[in-house]
Amino acid sequence: MVANPAVLVLNWQIGDSWHNYCNIIGNGTDLKIAIICNDGCFSEMEERMKKKMIVVSLLVVLTVLLAACNFPFVMDEPESVENAVAETVAALEEQEVEVPTLPVQPTYTPQPTLTPVVVETVAPDPTATTLPCNSAYFVEETIPDNTAFSAGETFQKSWKLRNVGYCTWSSGYKIAFDEGNQMGGPDSQTIGVEVEPNEEVTITLDLTAPASADTYRGYWMFQNADGFDIGPVWVQIVVE
Repeated sequence: MVANPAVLVLNWQIGDSWHNYCNIIGNGTDLKIAIICNDGCFSEMEERMKKKMIVVSLLVVLTVLLAACNFPFVMDEPESVENAVAETVAALEEQEVEVPTLPVQPTYTPQPTLTPVVVETVAPDPTATTLPCNSAYFVEETIPDNTAFSAGETFQKSWKLRNVGYCTWSSGYKIAFDEGNQMGGPDSQTIGVEVEPNEEVTITLDLTAPASADTYRGYWMFQNADGFDIGPVWVQIVVE
């Protein structure tokens, strides 16, 4: 049999409402609590329950949102993807595509072939004023070098010269002893005639072979009337 439970009843007041607390104790193991309220007690309990429900609802909503943010992305079905691609292509085809206008490239015009110009080379005129005023060219001579003579023998040495300058040689142009063995010849001797450019003149000296056997050479210088040197000539003999 179950023993009669003991009942503990507490009364207290919260605001204008009285609350009754009943503690029903069974056989020492069961514990039951009952609250008996008057009419004002129920309205206060409803307010507290509403506040608790609002808090719980907010916690549930926040939990769902956080779970949705962390949930992996799920692809649409293949048919949905194909339909979306087809709709996008159709929309692009309906739009007017603006094709950019490319700049017009210039037309290449071939250049005319250049014809080489032949320049005629003109030979220089020897009588032009680019030549020196006084210039002589050796043409020929008598008594070649190393001609043998006896001691004291007389002979004539001649040189033929051409005027290759642009100045006329006057009769005062001369040949003058310069160095070496004079061989009895004069200190100087004029040509005695005028010589135009490209004309020739022969100059002759009377000479005597030295008394001793040996090889001798003497230099003479061709000069203008003022003593300006134009060019040297020489004579070389062998005395036996």
